[in-house]
Amino acid sequence: MTENSIDTSNDKDIVFEKQKIVYEKASELHRYYLSWRQFLFAGFIAVIGLIVFKCCDILSDKLIIAILLLVSTIVSIVFYFLDKRNARLYHICQEVESRVEDEWFGTMKDEQTTSSSFKLYKNLDSSHKEKIHNRKKNDSNEITHTIILEWLYICCSIVSFVLCILFLILFFTNGE
Repeated sequence: MTENSIDTSNDKDIVFEKQKIVYEKASELHRYYLSWRQFLFAGFIAVIGLIVFKCCDILSDKLIIAILLLVSTIVSIVFYFLDKRNARLYHICQEVESRVEDEWFGTMKDEQTTSSSFKLYKNLDSSHKEKIHNRKKNDSNEITHTIILEWLYICCSIVSFVLCILFLILFFTNGE
């Protein structure tokens, strides 16, 4: 009997250590993907700012401005998809961290004995899933960073494309 309890205890320790490693790695990746999201946004602002600055610098050459605006459209679309992929990756990390927290602290049903403040990623993950569910039902009025960035990338690409078309029309009608 003592030998079985030692084996069970040892197995639990091994499982706990494995979960701890998974949790640490998922947390590390989560921070990594969030920092990449910041880098992507900073890069997007820098590239679009450079294009706008260059367009203002050469207002007389409408064809070059149209080409720069087309580049801006493509850059906006590329950054949109990069941010979408990055968001998907860090939400996967949240799910993994949430599952490990469930194993460690139990389910959210027993609020009296288990503090939900220990379940950082569980709260983030359930909040994210609720927002996705509400977005599908169009019930959510909450504006998140993800929604703001998606709209920024989409609006920038649309505005750039429309301006590109306008400058091409101006180029071909004025013959400059």
